[in-house]
Amino acid sequence: MKRKDLENVEFDSVGVEEYGRNRKKGKKKRSAGKIFFGFIGVVILLLAVFVITVKLVNPDADLSRIIPTVPREKAVQFIDEKLLGKTTTAAPTTETPTETTTSAPETTKAVNMYLPIEEFALNTAVEGNQLGNLLAGGKAATDMSYLYHIVDGRGIYRFAPSSEGYYRIYKSEDKLSSLNLRGEYIYFVNDKENKLYRLKKGEQKPAAIADNVKLAYVYDSEVFYTTTDNEIGIMGIKELKPKLIFDESTPDVVELIGISLNSVFFTMTSGDGTVSYMTVSKAGGEAEPFRPESENGKILSPVLENGFLYYYEKQDDFSYNLCRQKFGSKKVVTLVEGATSFNPPIVENNRLFYGELDGSRFEMKELNMNSGDVKTMLYTNNASADNNLIIQHGGEYDFIIGKKNDKDRVYIASSMYTGSANIMHFDENGWSY
Repeated sequence: MKRKDLENVEFDSVGVEEYGRNRKKGKKKRSAGKIFFGFIGVVILLLAVFVITVKLVNPDADLSRIIPTVPREKAVQFIDEKLLGKTTTAAPTTETPTETTTSAPETTKAVNMYLPIEEFALNTAVEGNQLGNLLAGGKAATDMSYLYHIVDGRGIYRFAPSSEGYYRIYKSEDKLSSLNLRGEYIYFVNDKENKLYRLKKGEQKPAAIADNVKLAYVYDSEVFYTTTDNEIGIMGIKELKPKLIFDESTPDVVELIGISLNSVFFTMTSGDGTVSYMTVSKAGGEAEPFRPESENGKILSPVLENGFLYYYEKQDDFSYNLCRQKFGSKKVVTLVEGATSFNPPIVENNRLFYGELDGSRFEMKELNMNSGDVKTMLYTNNASADNNLIIQHGGEYDFIIGKKNDKDRVYIASSMYTGSANIMHFDENGWSY
């Protein structure tokens, strides 16, 4: 009620008496409040003196054992509700949750793993071969001076791009794989013996440096390899002392798919086809997932190169797209729609090499991932749907190798500087056009 309205109000005697009583009660209440808060002030002062005295006598004293701490929110609530008669409701927090406060399960945190792109700043000049080549068999590699390639049942050949001359540097009747070139040495796996060998360039007798090896990848001064017992090992090329960094007993099939500066990445495929995507430190330790697992046939031929995962992904219409996904990102980029061959993608700088079956014609394609341009590098005809052809990229030259139908095998190559129809064939007599 405004003051000007009060001037016209007539009070009866009862109202006046009640007004007086209420005013006296208010004075008593305020007086009691002053006494109470005065008492609290004295207690706080004495407590402060006590704390200062204790810290002067013993600076390392743990006062939390003497004086219980009360969170600020609880103290405010006590004063408001118990002393002032107010009711309080906690305001919603606007603080962004962190990893330490999230209620998500630990597996979710691991699956959403993020690493800065700098962790994948690998130098392709010091790798023994491209991972896409190795995952397809590792039959060809280049040291930028010569091209080396494996012919199963015959051995390893060296090819000179300048003259297209060649000769066999190592003879073997066994199936060989995982060809790597690093420095003055050639590395390869004998699939019959499951041994990793090292051959010095210019010599003809290799030395076995690791046993039970299934696939090997040389990067800089280290060899990363998977074993026949589904383990992962690492070995320095100087010390040649193998060390297992993942040796859990598992019936799952373990396949290496990539590395970073400090970690190794691999898949584990269970008996029902479910694929888990795992990583482990190069120093060893507990492996953990870095992305959600995929059901049987959902993801094919994954390859992790320089922080990007390349793979074929099944679509709702049962076709497959060749995709690329940056590590830790949920964004998926489709590079090729309706893929017809599932050779492991081979990545070199901004170029992606993949296979394609067009009717009965099998082609090796090159995709420029900057411009989107696609061109055919070489091809072979009369390929069936169940062919086992692989592609290999070796610097200037590209290869198609394997069985293209029930009867015919093929071993062909072509230079990037010539047309796709200018094809070299390898047979018992060597290379010829």
